[in-house]
Amino acid sequence: MNSHRHRMNDWNCRTLLTGLRICTRCIYDERTASISFDEHGVCNYCRQIDRLTEEYGNRDRGGKAKLDAIIDEIKHDGAGRRYDCVIG
Repeated sequence: MNSHRHRMNDWNCRTLLTGLRICTRCIYDERTASISFDEHGVCNYCRQIDRLTEEYGNRDRGGKAKLDAIIDEIKHDGAGRRYDCVIG
């Protein structure tokens, strides 16, 4: 509970100093398109990264292995075809 209050105070302090609402975890502020903030001052973009990391992992949590598996599947499905992978 105390850490929650501390984060809210940090958020309120950053808002007062800049005159803008700024995410407590990144540098995005209220001028960023379609941004919203939760009750802890964390923006929707940081929360999106949290969800993606949870679903796909990251380098430390098996994310590389999952990515390699996806790439292998794409290459296998594309074997013998003109294109065997997608670049995005």
